[in-house]
Amino acid sequence: MRFTSYVTLSLFFVGAVIAWGFYPHWAKQNATRITQQWLEVNKLQHATLTAQQAIDQSPDSAEAWELTAEVVRRRNDKQRALYNSGMAAKLAPENIQLVLQWASDALLSDQIAIAQSALDLLPEEILETVAW
Repeated sequence: MRFTSYVTLSLFFVGAVIAWGFYPHWAKQNATRITQQWLEVNKLQHATLTAQQAIDQSPDSAEAWELTAEVVRRRNDKQRALYNSGMAAKLAPENIQLVLQWASDALLSDQIAIAQSALDLLPEEILETVAW
């Protein structure tokens, strides 16, 4: 009986340690995925909560910041959309879509200087192909 209790307690402890190690990775992936699902069904209140969780769990994730920008953009909060898309673009300046979205949010917020600084991040060859 005593041996069984020790084995059970040991297995529980080992399982808890393993679960504790995997939880942060699982939580990061799921906050982003759940936010995307809430956006798909246009449940903005729920998407707002999970988007913030995604940023809290992965503050260096451009995807989390862009999802949050999309949520607040749909809520017509231009200033927060500008801030969040700017964070996403600064974390991944090589991502042309994020940089263009930041510039777009800046223009929608009447922030011409910010839009220009966003466009300055784009490589010359991209700017040359755009028809003005």
